[in-house]
Amino acid sequence: MKKSAAPEDNKVAFDQYYKLQNVLKQYKKIERSNKWKPIVPAETPYKDLRPDAVSNTIAQIRTRLYILGDLKQDSKSDVYDRELMDAVMKYKVRNGFKPNYILAEEHIKEMNIPISDKMETLKLNMERCRTIATEMNNADEYVLVNVPSYELVYVKNGKVVLRSNVFVGSPLTKTTIFNGEIDRIVFSPYWTVPQSIVQNELKSKIAADPNYLADHNMEMVNGQVRQKPGPENSLGLVKFMFPNPDDIYMHDTPAKTLFDFEKRTFSHGCINVKMAKELATAMLKDYPEWTQDKIDKAMAGKTENSFKLTKKVPIYITYFTSLVNENGEIGFFQDVYEKDQEAVSQSVVSN
Repeated sequence: MKKSAAPEDNKVAFDQYYKLQNVLKQYKKIERSNKWKPIVPAETPYKDLRPDAVSNTIAQIRTRLYILGDLKQDSKSDVYDRELMDAVMKYKVRNGFKPNYILAEEHIKEMNIPISDKMETLKLNMERCRTIATEMNNADEYVLVNVPSYELVYVKNGKVVLRSNVFVGSPLTKTTIFNGEIDRIVFSPYWTVPQSIVQNELKSKIAADPNYLADHNMEMVNGQVRQKPGPENSLGLVKFMFPNPDDIYMHDTPAKTLFDFEKRTFSHGCINVKMAKELATAMLKDYPEWTQDKIDKAMAGKTENSFKLTKKVPIYITYFTSLVNENGEIGFFQDVYEKDQEAVSQSVVSN
């Protein structure tokens, strides 16, 4: 990887750069301490560990979480006690895992990633900070969606107003990484089904069942299949539009159970927002005519209702596999589109 200019010579507008830099310093100290030892499970094959379990594996996990700062002290105990439960929950939440107390083999594998690899990930994401538009730091309002952590953050006047889980495009239909501007909120939207989906998924179903369109609240308009507004509409009750050549947007979804998965790559490229209704409400705070009652009625409508924002809201769709949250806690996330691997391969070739 090419050496970057020193921060004092080329100051980065996105302050996440300096937060990651501080974590990198901490990880260098851990590396020098030589305390980062592989966790070797005591049982083979590995069995999930749950509260009250007794195992030498527990003692090793306890030490790791102490080194990482999730535990304030290392009692060396091999019992999965209350103290460790709290530390495991803290570890899981900051790293984007499902928030429960089960320690599965995938969690041990993540803990066993060499600290040198973790440091390379931090450096890589520091470089990504340089590509964030400087306008974001000056914006009094913006939406940031980070694909690897499957999370949306809505910021206004320097404060996080809302956080929401999202699911994004599959590896075959990746969500595009770019900056844009949200200019419209559409309530009770129609969903015009892309021709690729009609050809690959719906054509055979419609041929096999004459009532398929009606049963799925769909209709044929000018040769195109579209789904009528309603709670079962694939776009849910509201969508957020930001012009872009890939025709992706954010929207609600009736498939709420998909947000329970840790790896959330289910869409054809659009961003599905768990708290879409809450996001719409928050974004319309400065529009007095949009009372909660009016928003509720617009979402329950049988016809599409599009509102053009008088002030466009910047949106940043990013790809950070490590980020520091507002509590100063580092999170490492899955390289879902293998962009880290690509960057490392390119670095090896260029060197």
